[in-house]
Parts: sequence; structure tokens; C-alpha cells
Amino acid sequence: WPKLIERFQQIFETKTRDEWGAIFYGTDACVAPVLSAEEAAANPHNVKRGTFAPTPGEPGQFEPAPAPKLSRTPGSAPRPAPKPAQHT
Repeated sequence: WPKLIERFQQIFETKTRDEWGAIFYGTDACVAPVLSAEEAAANPHNVKRGTFAPTPGEPGQFEPAPAPKLSRTPGSAPRPAPKPAQHT
């Protein structure tokens, strides 16, 4: 295994993440890029599904929205983090 892992690493280091994404795009291979938190929040699919919600009190930051989205108990939007000792 160590030699195989090393060989895969050598191969994958020859291209960027986006180049590999283009190579595998449209194939039946189970391949997807690992996105940063900012990229995931801005991804059109995630935006359309409302997967991320703005973080209260932190402009430009996002956090996961409640999931699953249920019709009778839809969950609530993210709330500001409590201040130290606020609930004690």
C-alpha cells in the first residue's frame, strides 16, 4: 500500500484540483472536488437548495443551514453565538 499511495500522490500532484475536475467531468467516475467553505457556500447547487445560511453577526460568513428540511418542523436559521457565561 505505501508504494501505491505514493504513486497516486505523484500522479495527482501533476494537475490542479480544477484540472482534475475537468478531466473527470461527464464521466461515470465518482469524483468531486473538495471545496473550501467559501466555495461550498457560493456553489450554485448549494445556493439554490439553501444549504448554507449567513452567520449572524459575521458579514460574509456562512454556516450549514438546518437539515433535513422538513415541512412541519423546518428548523430555524442560525442564531448568534452566545456570549461567554450568557446562559449560566
